[in-house]
Amino acid sequence: MLLLLLLALPSLPGLGAAQQAGTVTTERHPKLAWKHCISPGTCLTLEGELTIDSNWRWTYDRETYDDCYSPSSGWNSAVCTDGRGCADRCALDGVDNYAERFGVFTCRDSVMLEFTNAGDEAVNIGSRMYLMATPTKYQTFSLLGNELTFDVDTSRLGCEMNGALYFVAMDEDGGMAKYPGNKAGAKYGTGYCDARCPRGARFVNGEANLGSQGVRTGRDGSCCAEIDVWHGNVVSTTFSAQSCRTSGQGTCEGNDGCNTAIKGCDENAITFRSSLYGPSRGHIIDSTRRLTVVTRFVPGPNNTLAEIQRVYVQDGLGVSEIVAEQSNPKQLGNTLSQPMVLAMAVWDDYHANVLWRDSAATGLVDGECEMTAGAPSEIELEDHIGGGNYVVFSNIRFGPIGSTLRLT
Repeated sequence: MLLLLLLALPSLPGLGAAQQAGTVTTERHPKLAWKHCISPGTCLTLEGELTIDSNWRWTYDRETYDDCYSPSSGWNSAVCTDGRGCADRCALDGVDNYAERFGVFTCRDSVMLEFTNAGDEAVNIGSRMYLMATPTKYQTFSLLGNELTFDVDTSRLGCEMNGALYFVAMDEDGGMAKYPGNKAGAKYGTGYCDARCPRGARFVNGEANLGSQGVRTGRDGSCCAEIDVWHGNVVSTTFSAQSCRTSGQGTCEGNDGCNTAIKGCDENAITFRSSLYGPSRGHIIDSTRRLTVVTRFVPGPNNTLAEIQRVYVQDGLGVSEIVAEQSNPKQLGNTLSQPMVLAMAVWDDYHANVLWRDSAATGLVDGECEMTAGAPSEIELEDHIGGGNYVVFSNIRFGPIGSTLRLT
């Protein structure tokens, strides 16, 4: 339970009919500058903000200030018996110190995401942050015909860790307009979706995603297209793109409705693992040092995707890879044309210990992590005691192809 010292309790709010925004702590978004480029050397600096996903926030009963949800035991059955009633009674609280609470540090155009917030009484594991255009709206990007460039340092993330920068087709306002039951919106990090239709979101479509009482996994999954520009640690990096049959955010229900065959996402997926990158000899890109990553979404005729180009830059030298789309270029073109939200995250993997990328489990002979590496229960305890696992993203630039990078 998150312990709070309440100097003065606000008056109890009246009954509403919606997922509520909290009033105990004032939300203060960290600032993060980024650049919108027009041509090489011509970029406009924008003063953006970050917000953390609603799942990381204290969710409390507005009448008693007790927990509505606990990560260890799930929903409070004394408060939440149905999705609408729970959303009416429970609120997502604000965060006034992201560094102390979540280990999220920003400085101008750089953000460091610590895996645990060592030293804080309320232990936090990982984070998922969204770039915002205003205090109440996510920043959106249409990728087709454009490129994204950023600097990344994953030198302090080992085999069991993942630092991610990616795009998802979330609603710009977090779902407030589409789902009147959602009164918290993008300001409080609502509306997450991705191509795996995750069912762990506490609120979906403005209602509490209860599932079975006491179980973390909810009933409904929240689905949308996903472009994983960067999944990486010091050992390896991957790129993947998953489209969906429908545009924007949608839902699926239960074990049967949310499986890959039915949900309509992960279609025309493309994935590659860079062989250029790593900490050992034989890799061109040294993953123990900061590097610049450029990803270009080259259009074809009639709004199709021709190819995706990746350029890695280190010490002023660039090395490129090309991913040729082999399935449906029209569908991926449509996916890349829709507005998408930029997410940045650091996490471990209870399902597969990140072995899907780093070890012999990938089917690649150069997998550098042991099959027994990466048990989250061990690394979370070790990191909180000793600290030291983090990822840094910085110098984010976006614009037409050729506008964000000029090599000398």
